[in-house]
Amino acid sequence: MDPSPSLKVNVAERFQLMLAMTLASFEGSLRRHMPASAYRDFHLWAISAENPRQDVFLQAMGITQLTKLTVTLLDGLVDDRAWQPLAKYSATISSYLTYEVVSDNLAIGLASPRTDDMTSVLRRILLRAFNRAMIARLNGDPRPAAQLLAPLQSAARRISGFDQSLNRDRQRVCSEAYLILRGDLELADLEYAVWPALVANVESCLDLAESLCSRHAAGLLREGLVRRYQAVNHLLEARDTPLPQLVTVGADAILVAPTLAYYVAVLAEIIEPLEGFSHVIADGTLASALYDAALLVRLLNDLGTGLMTLAARERGALLDMMMAHYRECSTARTMADLLLNMSDDMDLFTRLRKDILFGEFNVGLNGLAHIRLTPDTLLAFGRSLSYFSQLYARHWTTLQETLAAISERLGDERASTLIFRFVQFHEQLYSNSFHTPAGEYAI
Repeated sequence: MDPSPSLKVNVAERFQLMLAMTLASFEGSLRRHMPASAYRDFHLWAISAENPRQDVFLQAMGITQLTKLTVTLLDGLVDDRAWQPLAKYSATISSYLTYEVVSDNLAIGLASPRTDDMTSVLRRILLRAFNRAMIARLNGDPRPAAQLLAPLQSAARRISGFDQSLNRDRQRVCSEAYLILRGDLELADLEYAVWPALVANVESCLDLAESLCSRHAAGLLREGLVRRYQAVNHLLEARDTPLPQLVTVGADAILVAPTLAYYVAVLAEIIEPLEGFSHVIADGTLASALYDAALLVRLLNDLGTGLMTLAARERGALLDMMMAHYRECSTARTMADLLLNMSDDMDLFTRLRKDILFGEFNVGLNGLAHIRLTPDTLLAFGRSLSYFSQLYARHWTTLQETLAAISERLGDERASTLIFRFVQFHEQLYSNSFHTPAGEYAI
């Protein structure tokens, strides 16, 4: 049954409120934290109504999907009077997550650098320095990000922000529209300008951490953020990490745990304080739920909903199909080749296809993507897929049990509902093709 017209209106109104608050917050963050530059001026214009392709830019930066996620998470959890303050808090984290698109994109190609990639070494160095600056600021270093990252400013000008994205053409379209208004600029002024975004990213992250400084969840939020940047550096530097440890590092490397810690704190400590909330933090119950949620989303992000929810018999049939394709397809020399060939007709492999094409880290491809394709390689992939599927099912069960316990202890289901919805949102998101707006945050 379709939602009633009044419900649809409420959802639409809340989306517009959340979007407006996010854009206002992002504008303020740009003015406070991004060094004065043509790049900052471009962003101020691009998020405004003056940009005739504003919708394209907001989708490319992930702002549209973030807003949809927020409304989906929070719908029905608070009454109408609480939506205004809720939107204000949500805008703080959405601004930070928008900058994260740029820093995340720097890692594109680093999992398996191409021979013609002339900036992979430079980007690896830049990302390590960026992650260290983040950790330093979160741990109390008083030096601003512009100072911490100053030694890399010149080198960063060699990196194309367009090439390091999933949406080069959309970024170029918006940039060229702006250049018509600014005859004093060249395209390179906007394309090779990732450094100001990294500076603003660090400072907006610190804003987020400090927004809960007097709350019980402050430590959980800050720790989750620190672990994220430590984990990304681990992935950039480590080799031959055992699979269970790799999954844990992968779960830390995405921003699920700190994002949920923030939203749960806003609900349970600020909007409507709940007795007992400090106890589910102190004894690690909430942290356990956040880890399970992060691990589930990591697996969904890397392998896709379809692969993670296949029954054992279906996995066996899939492996038989892959084996038959291997025997018939002489051009497939590696597992990556085979998956790319098969994914032309099978959305089941869409997440693997994305990370192969863009050279991104993927727990499901670790150590398998580019070795010579043999029957043993396929069997290893089958064992890996079975391991991840069982892990996914086990942690879904554990998460639901933990969420039920949290609801009972708090006498309130809203925090648990929010976490549950977050995972469900990503199940739906990653069941779609990655090259569609319904299947990716920023494209």
